[in-house]
Amino acid sequence: MSRNATRILYVLAIALLGGGDGCSCQGGKAAADLNLSYTPMSIDFGTVAIQTSSTITVTLKHVGTSGTIEIGDVYVDSGDADFSLEGPDSKALLPEAQTTIKVTYAPTTSTDANTYLVIKHNVPPLSETRIPITANGQLADLIAIPNPIDFEDVLAGDQKDLDVQVRNIGSDSVTVQQVYLKMDGASDFTLQSLVLPDGTALPVELKPGDELGMVLRYRPTGGDEDHSSLIVEGETRGDVQPWAFDVQGRELGPLLVAAPGAIDYQWVPLNELRVQALLIQNQGNADLKIQSLYVAPGGDPNIVVTDAPTGEVTLPAGTDQTYHVQ
Repeated sequence: MSRNATRILYVLAIALLGGGDGCSCQGGKAAADLNLSYTPMSIDFGTVAIQTSSTITVTLKHVGTSGTIEIGDVYVDSGDADFSLEGPDSKALLPEAQTTIKVTYAPTTSTDANTYLVIKHNVPPLSETRIPITANGQLADLIAIPNPIDFEDVLAGDQKDLDVQVRNIGSDSVTVQQVYLKMDGASDFTLQSLVLPDGTALPVELKPGDELGMVLRYRPTGGDEDHSSLIVEGETRGDVQPWAFDVQGRELGPLLVAAPGAIDYQWVPLNELRVQALLIQNQGNADLKIQSLYVAPGGDPNIVVTDAPTGEVTLPAGTDQTYHVQ
């Protein structure tokens, strides 16, 4: 058999024995006697919220053909108290036998974790297996409910209050220091109150899953849409950062526009009748209700609105009505 063919068969033997598992083998290769495989090859907890825990099970198996693998001490290399171990149930593995070790991570700080699970045994040449352990640091993240904070349509002259919750959906605590509306936003929005636990005031800590309640008010003036931002400033992992949430609302109300702005008959001869058209437009975004239309008291009694409404007339937004003044 050629030398290259021998190498191909050797690689195939490794694949059949180990697969995607790790392997502690004599001489750095699969051996016929003591051969310890382990899965997974690395232990990655990802992000685990503080005050919660996650467990990953490591499986050890004797994949050799003879001998007994003796499992010795098992520990986390860094000695980090955030990690705890359970097992193995069996410390003597005959061929094809397996056992498990449960690794639990219960973080108490916001920092990343990088260490090793160390397993002592009698498989030469190293007589130990080191499996990498990683975990992401904690991050705080706030959301507003509802989002966007939308008051929708509010009639001119009215006001509307909206309950808003700011929730920490991250995995780390955040200490809320300030809550306010953006200074250059619409002044029609105001922060009425914060809902804090009894006897507390800002700053207040929001742990993962905690909420901070507040009441915002919209009292529209000036027509059209209004926009602002709710700013929540909080400290997490030693840094202060702002979270901004859109606030919006639209004022509903009629807008009466009359044309012409002044009715000028100029010179009118005696006993001659002259009539001017008066266009009333509703340029707002809500119904305009016309209840009466007349010449102001004290004016010339010869000037009258010939077709003044006798009852309430409704002009929907974007419509108009023509009257006549003689």
